[in-house]
Amino acid sequence: MRWLIVALLLVGFVFVGVLVFWPQQPASGTPPAGYSPEMPAWLAAILPDPPAARPRAAPPTTLAAGRQWSGRFFAADGKLGTARFRLIAGAELKVVARAPGEDEQVLCVTATGIAPGCEHAGRNGRGSITVGRRDADVILEATQGDVAFSIND
Repeated sequence: MRWLIVALLLVGFVFVGVLVFWPQQPASGTPPAGYSPEMPAWLAAILPDPPAARPRAAPPTTLAAGRQWSGRFFAADGKLGTARFRLIAGAELKVVARAPGEDEQVLCVTATGIAPGCEHAGRNGRGSITVGRRDADVILEATQGDVAFSIND
């Protein structure tokens, strides 16, 4: 029983410490004297980062010529992971996928106005890349021209 009381007191002290020392914005535009937006080092060492401090990874919407983007498609519950793309002004797109535990393979791309192909997606068209019924690491590479794309939209 004594250990339970000690544990509850310890949890209470941490809770009050978070309320007192967690960085908050002042109500007015000018911070009061002595205001510090920084959390004390001892508290930062024991608490995880607040959600706003963690950057969110987002895929780019445009891929410049000669650049590549790599990411992971999650095809859960039998759904298909899809990347939709639009080739801009003579652009060419190469798509490479690797499923866990398998060799790298170039995906076939089906696009409107483009002959289907497995090496490159052709030029001046739209289409989508579909990854099978499991996860795959995918590399999109703009081999020539700019490419606009979105993931699972």
